[in-house]
Formats: sequence, structure tokens, C-alpha cells
Amino acid sequence: MSRPNPTGFASLSPVAVAEGTDPPRKEFNHRTAKALKNNPFPRQGPAVDEQKKIEHQIELATRAAALVRDETTGQRFRSFAEELKRKLRRMMRRGQVRTRAYELWEHAGRPSHRDLEFWLEAERQVEAEREERKGTSGS
Repeated sequence: MSRPNPTGFASLSPVAVAEGTDPPRKEFNHRTAKALKNNPFPRQGPAVDEQKKIEHQIELATRAAALVRDETTGQRFRSFAEELKRKLRRMMRRGQVRTRAYELWEHAGRPSHRDLEFWLEAERQVEAEREERKGTSGS
């Protein structure tokens, strides 16, 4: 049994080549190729899997902390869960920055060699929004 191709693009297997059959292909044209090639802020596909993994680990650590009788061990599990939550927030923030940087880059006409400038501006904007939310929720 073959594994599904996560990219959605068919790969040529030796059987397909030998039989002369073309596997079904995802729509891929010159615009798609150019956008993928020129995007300085590519999406990180495995990040979604990593996010789910961390969420699962948080759930397990929280459950374990509630089940253990030893207070020291329970505190270690709770600390571990908090550490994982911080990691998850950083990951999500990186995704927000990546999205914002891409939007800024597109809005500026997709210039070359200015990805750091857009990334830093996106970080500044995301952080300002976070601080603004923190200020309004803390009042």
C-alpha cells in the first residue's frame, strides 16, 4: 500500500512509467510556480503537525498532574504543561508574523531582497496588537 503524497502533486512511479500511464495531477501552472519560487515567507506544512503534537502533550501532562498523588511530581507535570503552552504560543505567533509579512510584501508589490524588512515590520505590528489586546483586557 502506498502512502499518500502530502504535496498533492503526483509523482511518477516506476509502474506508471512502465505502463505509460499518467497519474492525476494537481493544477500547477506558471503562476503557481512563480508564486512559490518568489515567496520569501513560505508556509511551514509540518508546523501544523507539530502544533497538534504539542497540544496533545499539554493535555497528557495536565491529565498526569491531576492523577499523580505525589505533589512534587504533579508540580513537575504542571510546569512542563506551562512550558509547552509557552512554546505553542511562540509557534502561533511565528505563523501570525509570517502571514503578516507576506501580506506586507504583497502589498508593496513583491519586491526582491526586502524580506527581513517585512518580517521585522510584521513582528512589530503583531506585538503592538498583542500589547493592545493585553491593555484592553487588563482594564
